[in-house]
Amino acid sequence: MSTQVLLRKATEKELIGYIKIQQRQISSLQEELKTFNDELKSKQKKERIRGKNQFTDAMYIALLRGSEASVWSRDAAKAFAEKHKITTASVIAKMKKLGLPYQAVPSEGTDSGKSISREEVINQISSKINLPQDKLKGLARNNIDTLRAMLAKMK
Repeated sequence: MSTQVLLRKATEKELIGYIKIQQRQISSLQEELKTFNDELKSKQKKERIRGKNQFTDAMYIALLRGSEASVWSRDAAKAFAEKHKITTASVIAKMKKLGLPYQAVPSEGTDSGKSISREEVINQISSKINLPQDKLKGLARNNIDTLRAMLAKMK
């Protein structure tokens, strides 16, 4: 039965009870909205105190509503950034600051040798140039990325 049919058959007492329930639900939603707005204003005030705030009220609301549906991805953050003409990094930083769910893109295991230790890189360099490792003691003070670059040029 539809609500209209039920209301026609309901007694006055039942109608008053129904109206009270509806009023309580409306009050509850109004309280939630007030709490949400207060939290939003508080976060925006903190942002303004700390420095320049590129985010408008509409952008905050869009970010918060987007997080209700699911977890933000890098692609979604990029689309949001392009739409609002801001950087993707600032959108991701804002999401993290607001505590919104964000799924970071996992770094792919590349063959760049990032998991190789400094000693292993020095061992590989010493074998490439046919020098004992004790002659290359000074290399241990270099940055690991520099050592990797040296090794890459030798290959």
